[in-house]
Amino acid sequence: MKRVLGANRSTTNTLVRAELGRFSLRENCLQRNFNYVKYLKGKDNTSLARQAFDYEITNFDKRNNIISSLAKLNEKIDEALNFHLNLLQLSPFNFIKEVNNIALCQWKLSFQNSTKCITYNLFKNCPRIEKYLEEPNQFKYVKALSKFRLSDHKLMIEEGRRMRPKIAREDRKCSECNIVEDEIHFLIDCNN
Repeated sequence: MKRVLGANRSTTNTLVRAELGRFSLRENCLQRNFNYVKYLKGKDNTSLARQAFDYEITNFDKRNNIISSLAKLNEKIDEALNFHLNLLQLSPFNFIKEVNNIALCQWKLSFQNSTKCITYNLFKNCPRIEKYLEEPNQFKYVKALSKFRLSDHKLMIEEGRRMRPKIAREDRKCSECNIVEDEIHFLIDCNN
């Protein structure tokens, strides 16, 4: 995805996925696990797959398996809702809805705790594909805008982060204006 957007390998994964309207791969894995568990629960009790599934249910707390991953997800959802919700009794549509709600909460938390995402957080409140990405014939503009939006640029706010020793945020100033050189300053305030 980074290559498609023209971003460097060091660009934050959360930002890249948000720009393309995707959550992490974990949500896709959980949805596949849910569908597989539903499939196994529908099998006849005499089938070998169903017997192995029943064995895993009795030992899910001792091992890392499909059941334990769904149990951990169930705990997160219960904690968020303040009541117990049995995921395996949900329809596939409602399961996906609950998983996406948890993913959105985790996505927002990751942005709140990141100093790299301060400007991005001002204009992006949920992962969705951006309109400028729908113009594939303007790749050089898409690449430039993507790099700018994903903080993969040469402004001092990023260069100071990459320097060793790292420069404090308040000292990453524009050479002309003597103000912190971030994306907003560059676009709106800078005299240079």
